[in-house]
Amino acid sequence: MQHPISKINRTALSLVKDLAYLIWPISYKSIISEGQINYMLNFMYATNRLEKDFDAGHQFYGYFEKDRLLGFITFENNHPSQGQMKIHKLYVDTNSSKQGIGKALVERAKQLANDSKMGEIVLNVNRKNPAVTFYERINFEIDREEVIDIGEGFIMDDYIMKYTLPC
Repeated sequence: MQHPISKINRTALSLVKDLAYLIWPISYKSIISEGQINYMLNFMYATNRLEKDFDAGHQFYGYFEKDRLLGFITFENNHPSQGQMKIHKLYVDTNSSKQGIGKALVERAKQLANDSKMGEIVLNVNRKNPAVTFYERINFEIDREEVIDIGEGFIMDDYIMKYTLPC
């Protein structure tokens, strides 16, 4: 049987975009405004932006059931500093949440970080996002808070969370 997690190639980035556009309005409706949701989707998930990220070395992995993408994770090594993996995106179809897909995607990233000799994994998560609890359950810790001006009068009010890989 084929493993449900596989690398997403450049030609399949539209699957990531389409899933993000389904997930975000549901997942963020009580956290940020509809205007900010639309702005961030257009900013972060436009096809040319995903292609630019891919070309810059971001790795994209998806959790597939048959040919349907149920979740995805994107990350890059040695960012923001040497020896760190940065998870940029982790999303699971809202109809498939609580089935272990997010955890499986993070476990795959942890395995790849270990294989690449990364010492820790970092990520940003909105401070009001219930995903903070998910990350804490899988041994990420809040490292600090960060407010990022993303333009058009919008900000990201985040925690930076960190996971230290076992030696």
